[in-house]
Amino acid sequence: MRLTRPAFITWLKSKKPRARVGKETKCPIDMFTGGRTGSARYTSRDSKGHPVSHALPKWAQQFVFDVDHRPGYWGSITAQRALSLLENPNQPTKVTF
Repeated sequence: MRLTRPAFITWLKSKKPRARVGKETKCPIDMFTGGRTGSARYTSRDSKGHPVSHALPKWAQQFVFDVDHRPGYWGSITAQRALSLLENPNQPTKVTF
C-alpha cells in the first residue's frame, strides 16, 4: 500500500481513540502499510506479496521521529495520540532531513 498523509489520517480515524496502532517493534506506518519503516524509507507489499521499497515522505519522517522521541514513550501509541502528532501544526520537535 502506498503511503499518503490523507489515507493514513483516514486509517487512524477509523480506529477507536484508545486503540493501539503502534508498538515497540512496529510503528503505526508499518501497521498501515503492512511493511517496515526506517527513518527515510518504508517497505510495502505489491499485489503479488513482494516487498517494494519507497522513499518516506517528509511528513512521515517527522511523524516517525516524533513517535520515537515523544515524552512518556512506553513502546506503544494510540490512534488518538498518533493523530495529535500528525495534526498538531506546532510540533515541539522538528528535525531536519
